[in-house]
Amino acid sequence: MAVANPETASGDTGGRMPPMLVEDKGFSGRLELQTRMFVPTDAFIKQSIFNCGLENLARPEIMGNRSVYRVVGSREEIGRLVAALGGVWDAIDSASLRVDRPDGTPAAAVDEVTPDQMAAVVVRNSTEASIQTAQVYAAMNHMARTMPGGELPEMIDSDAGSLWAMQTIPMPKLTGPEKPNATTHAPAQGTAQASLTIVLLHTTR
Repeated sequence: MAVANPETASGDTGGRMPPMLVEDKGFSGRLELQTRMFVPTDAFIKQSIFNCGLENLARPEIMGNRSVYRVVGSREEIGRLVAALGGVWDAIDSASLRVDRPDGTPAAAVDEVTPDQMAAVVVRNSTEASIQTAQVYAAMNHMARTMPGGELPEMIDSDAGSLWAMQTIPMPKLTGPEKPNATTHAPAQGTAQASLTIVLLHTTR
């Protein structure tokens, strides 16, 4: 009985082994925000979580001048959430993103992160890609602080479908919450889980 060649049994690969798929182990990170406009910014974050369908997947902790939201969902859902925060970014005095590594080594840190950068990091197609993207943005932001104008051109390609989804999400208003609806949301199926801890701190400086 003939034995199929494992290098060609699944199709014509030109005599080479087919490329291996990179397993997505999900995304885990921490976003720390500081603002002098604590109350309206906190309300905006709450409304953004609701608008993105993540309200029943978030565990809020509110302690005086500090709010903590632990949110879980798909990469697309968390990506849309961080992109939505662009609507309140003028009120943010400081923002830093930490992307956890599966092996427990120190997280990849992006200081002075922007909503677009956060979204690009979250929606990458693997854990390693998210970490690598965060490292690139960390280097870019560090360079930008020492360059005239403080800006660098976009260097990382993003998935067009993901960006379209982010751009079309209804943005909450800083001046007041939108009318809630009765929809019950559930975690997305068939995608790697993403988790993000958002820490909002009240600063007076």
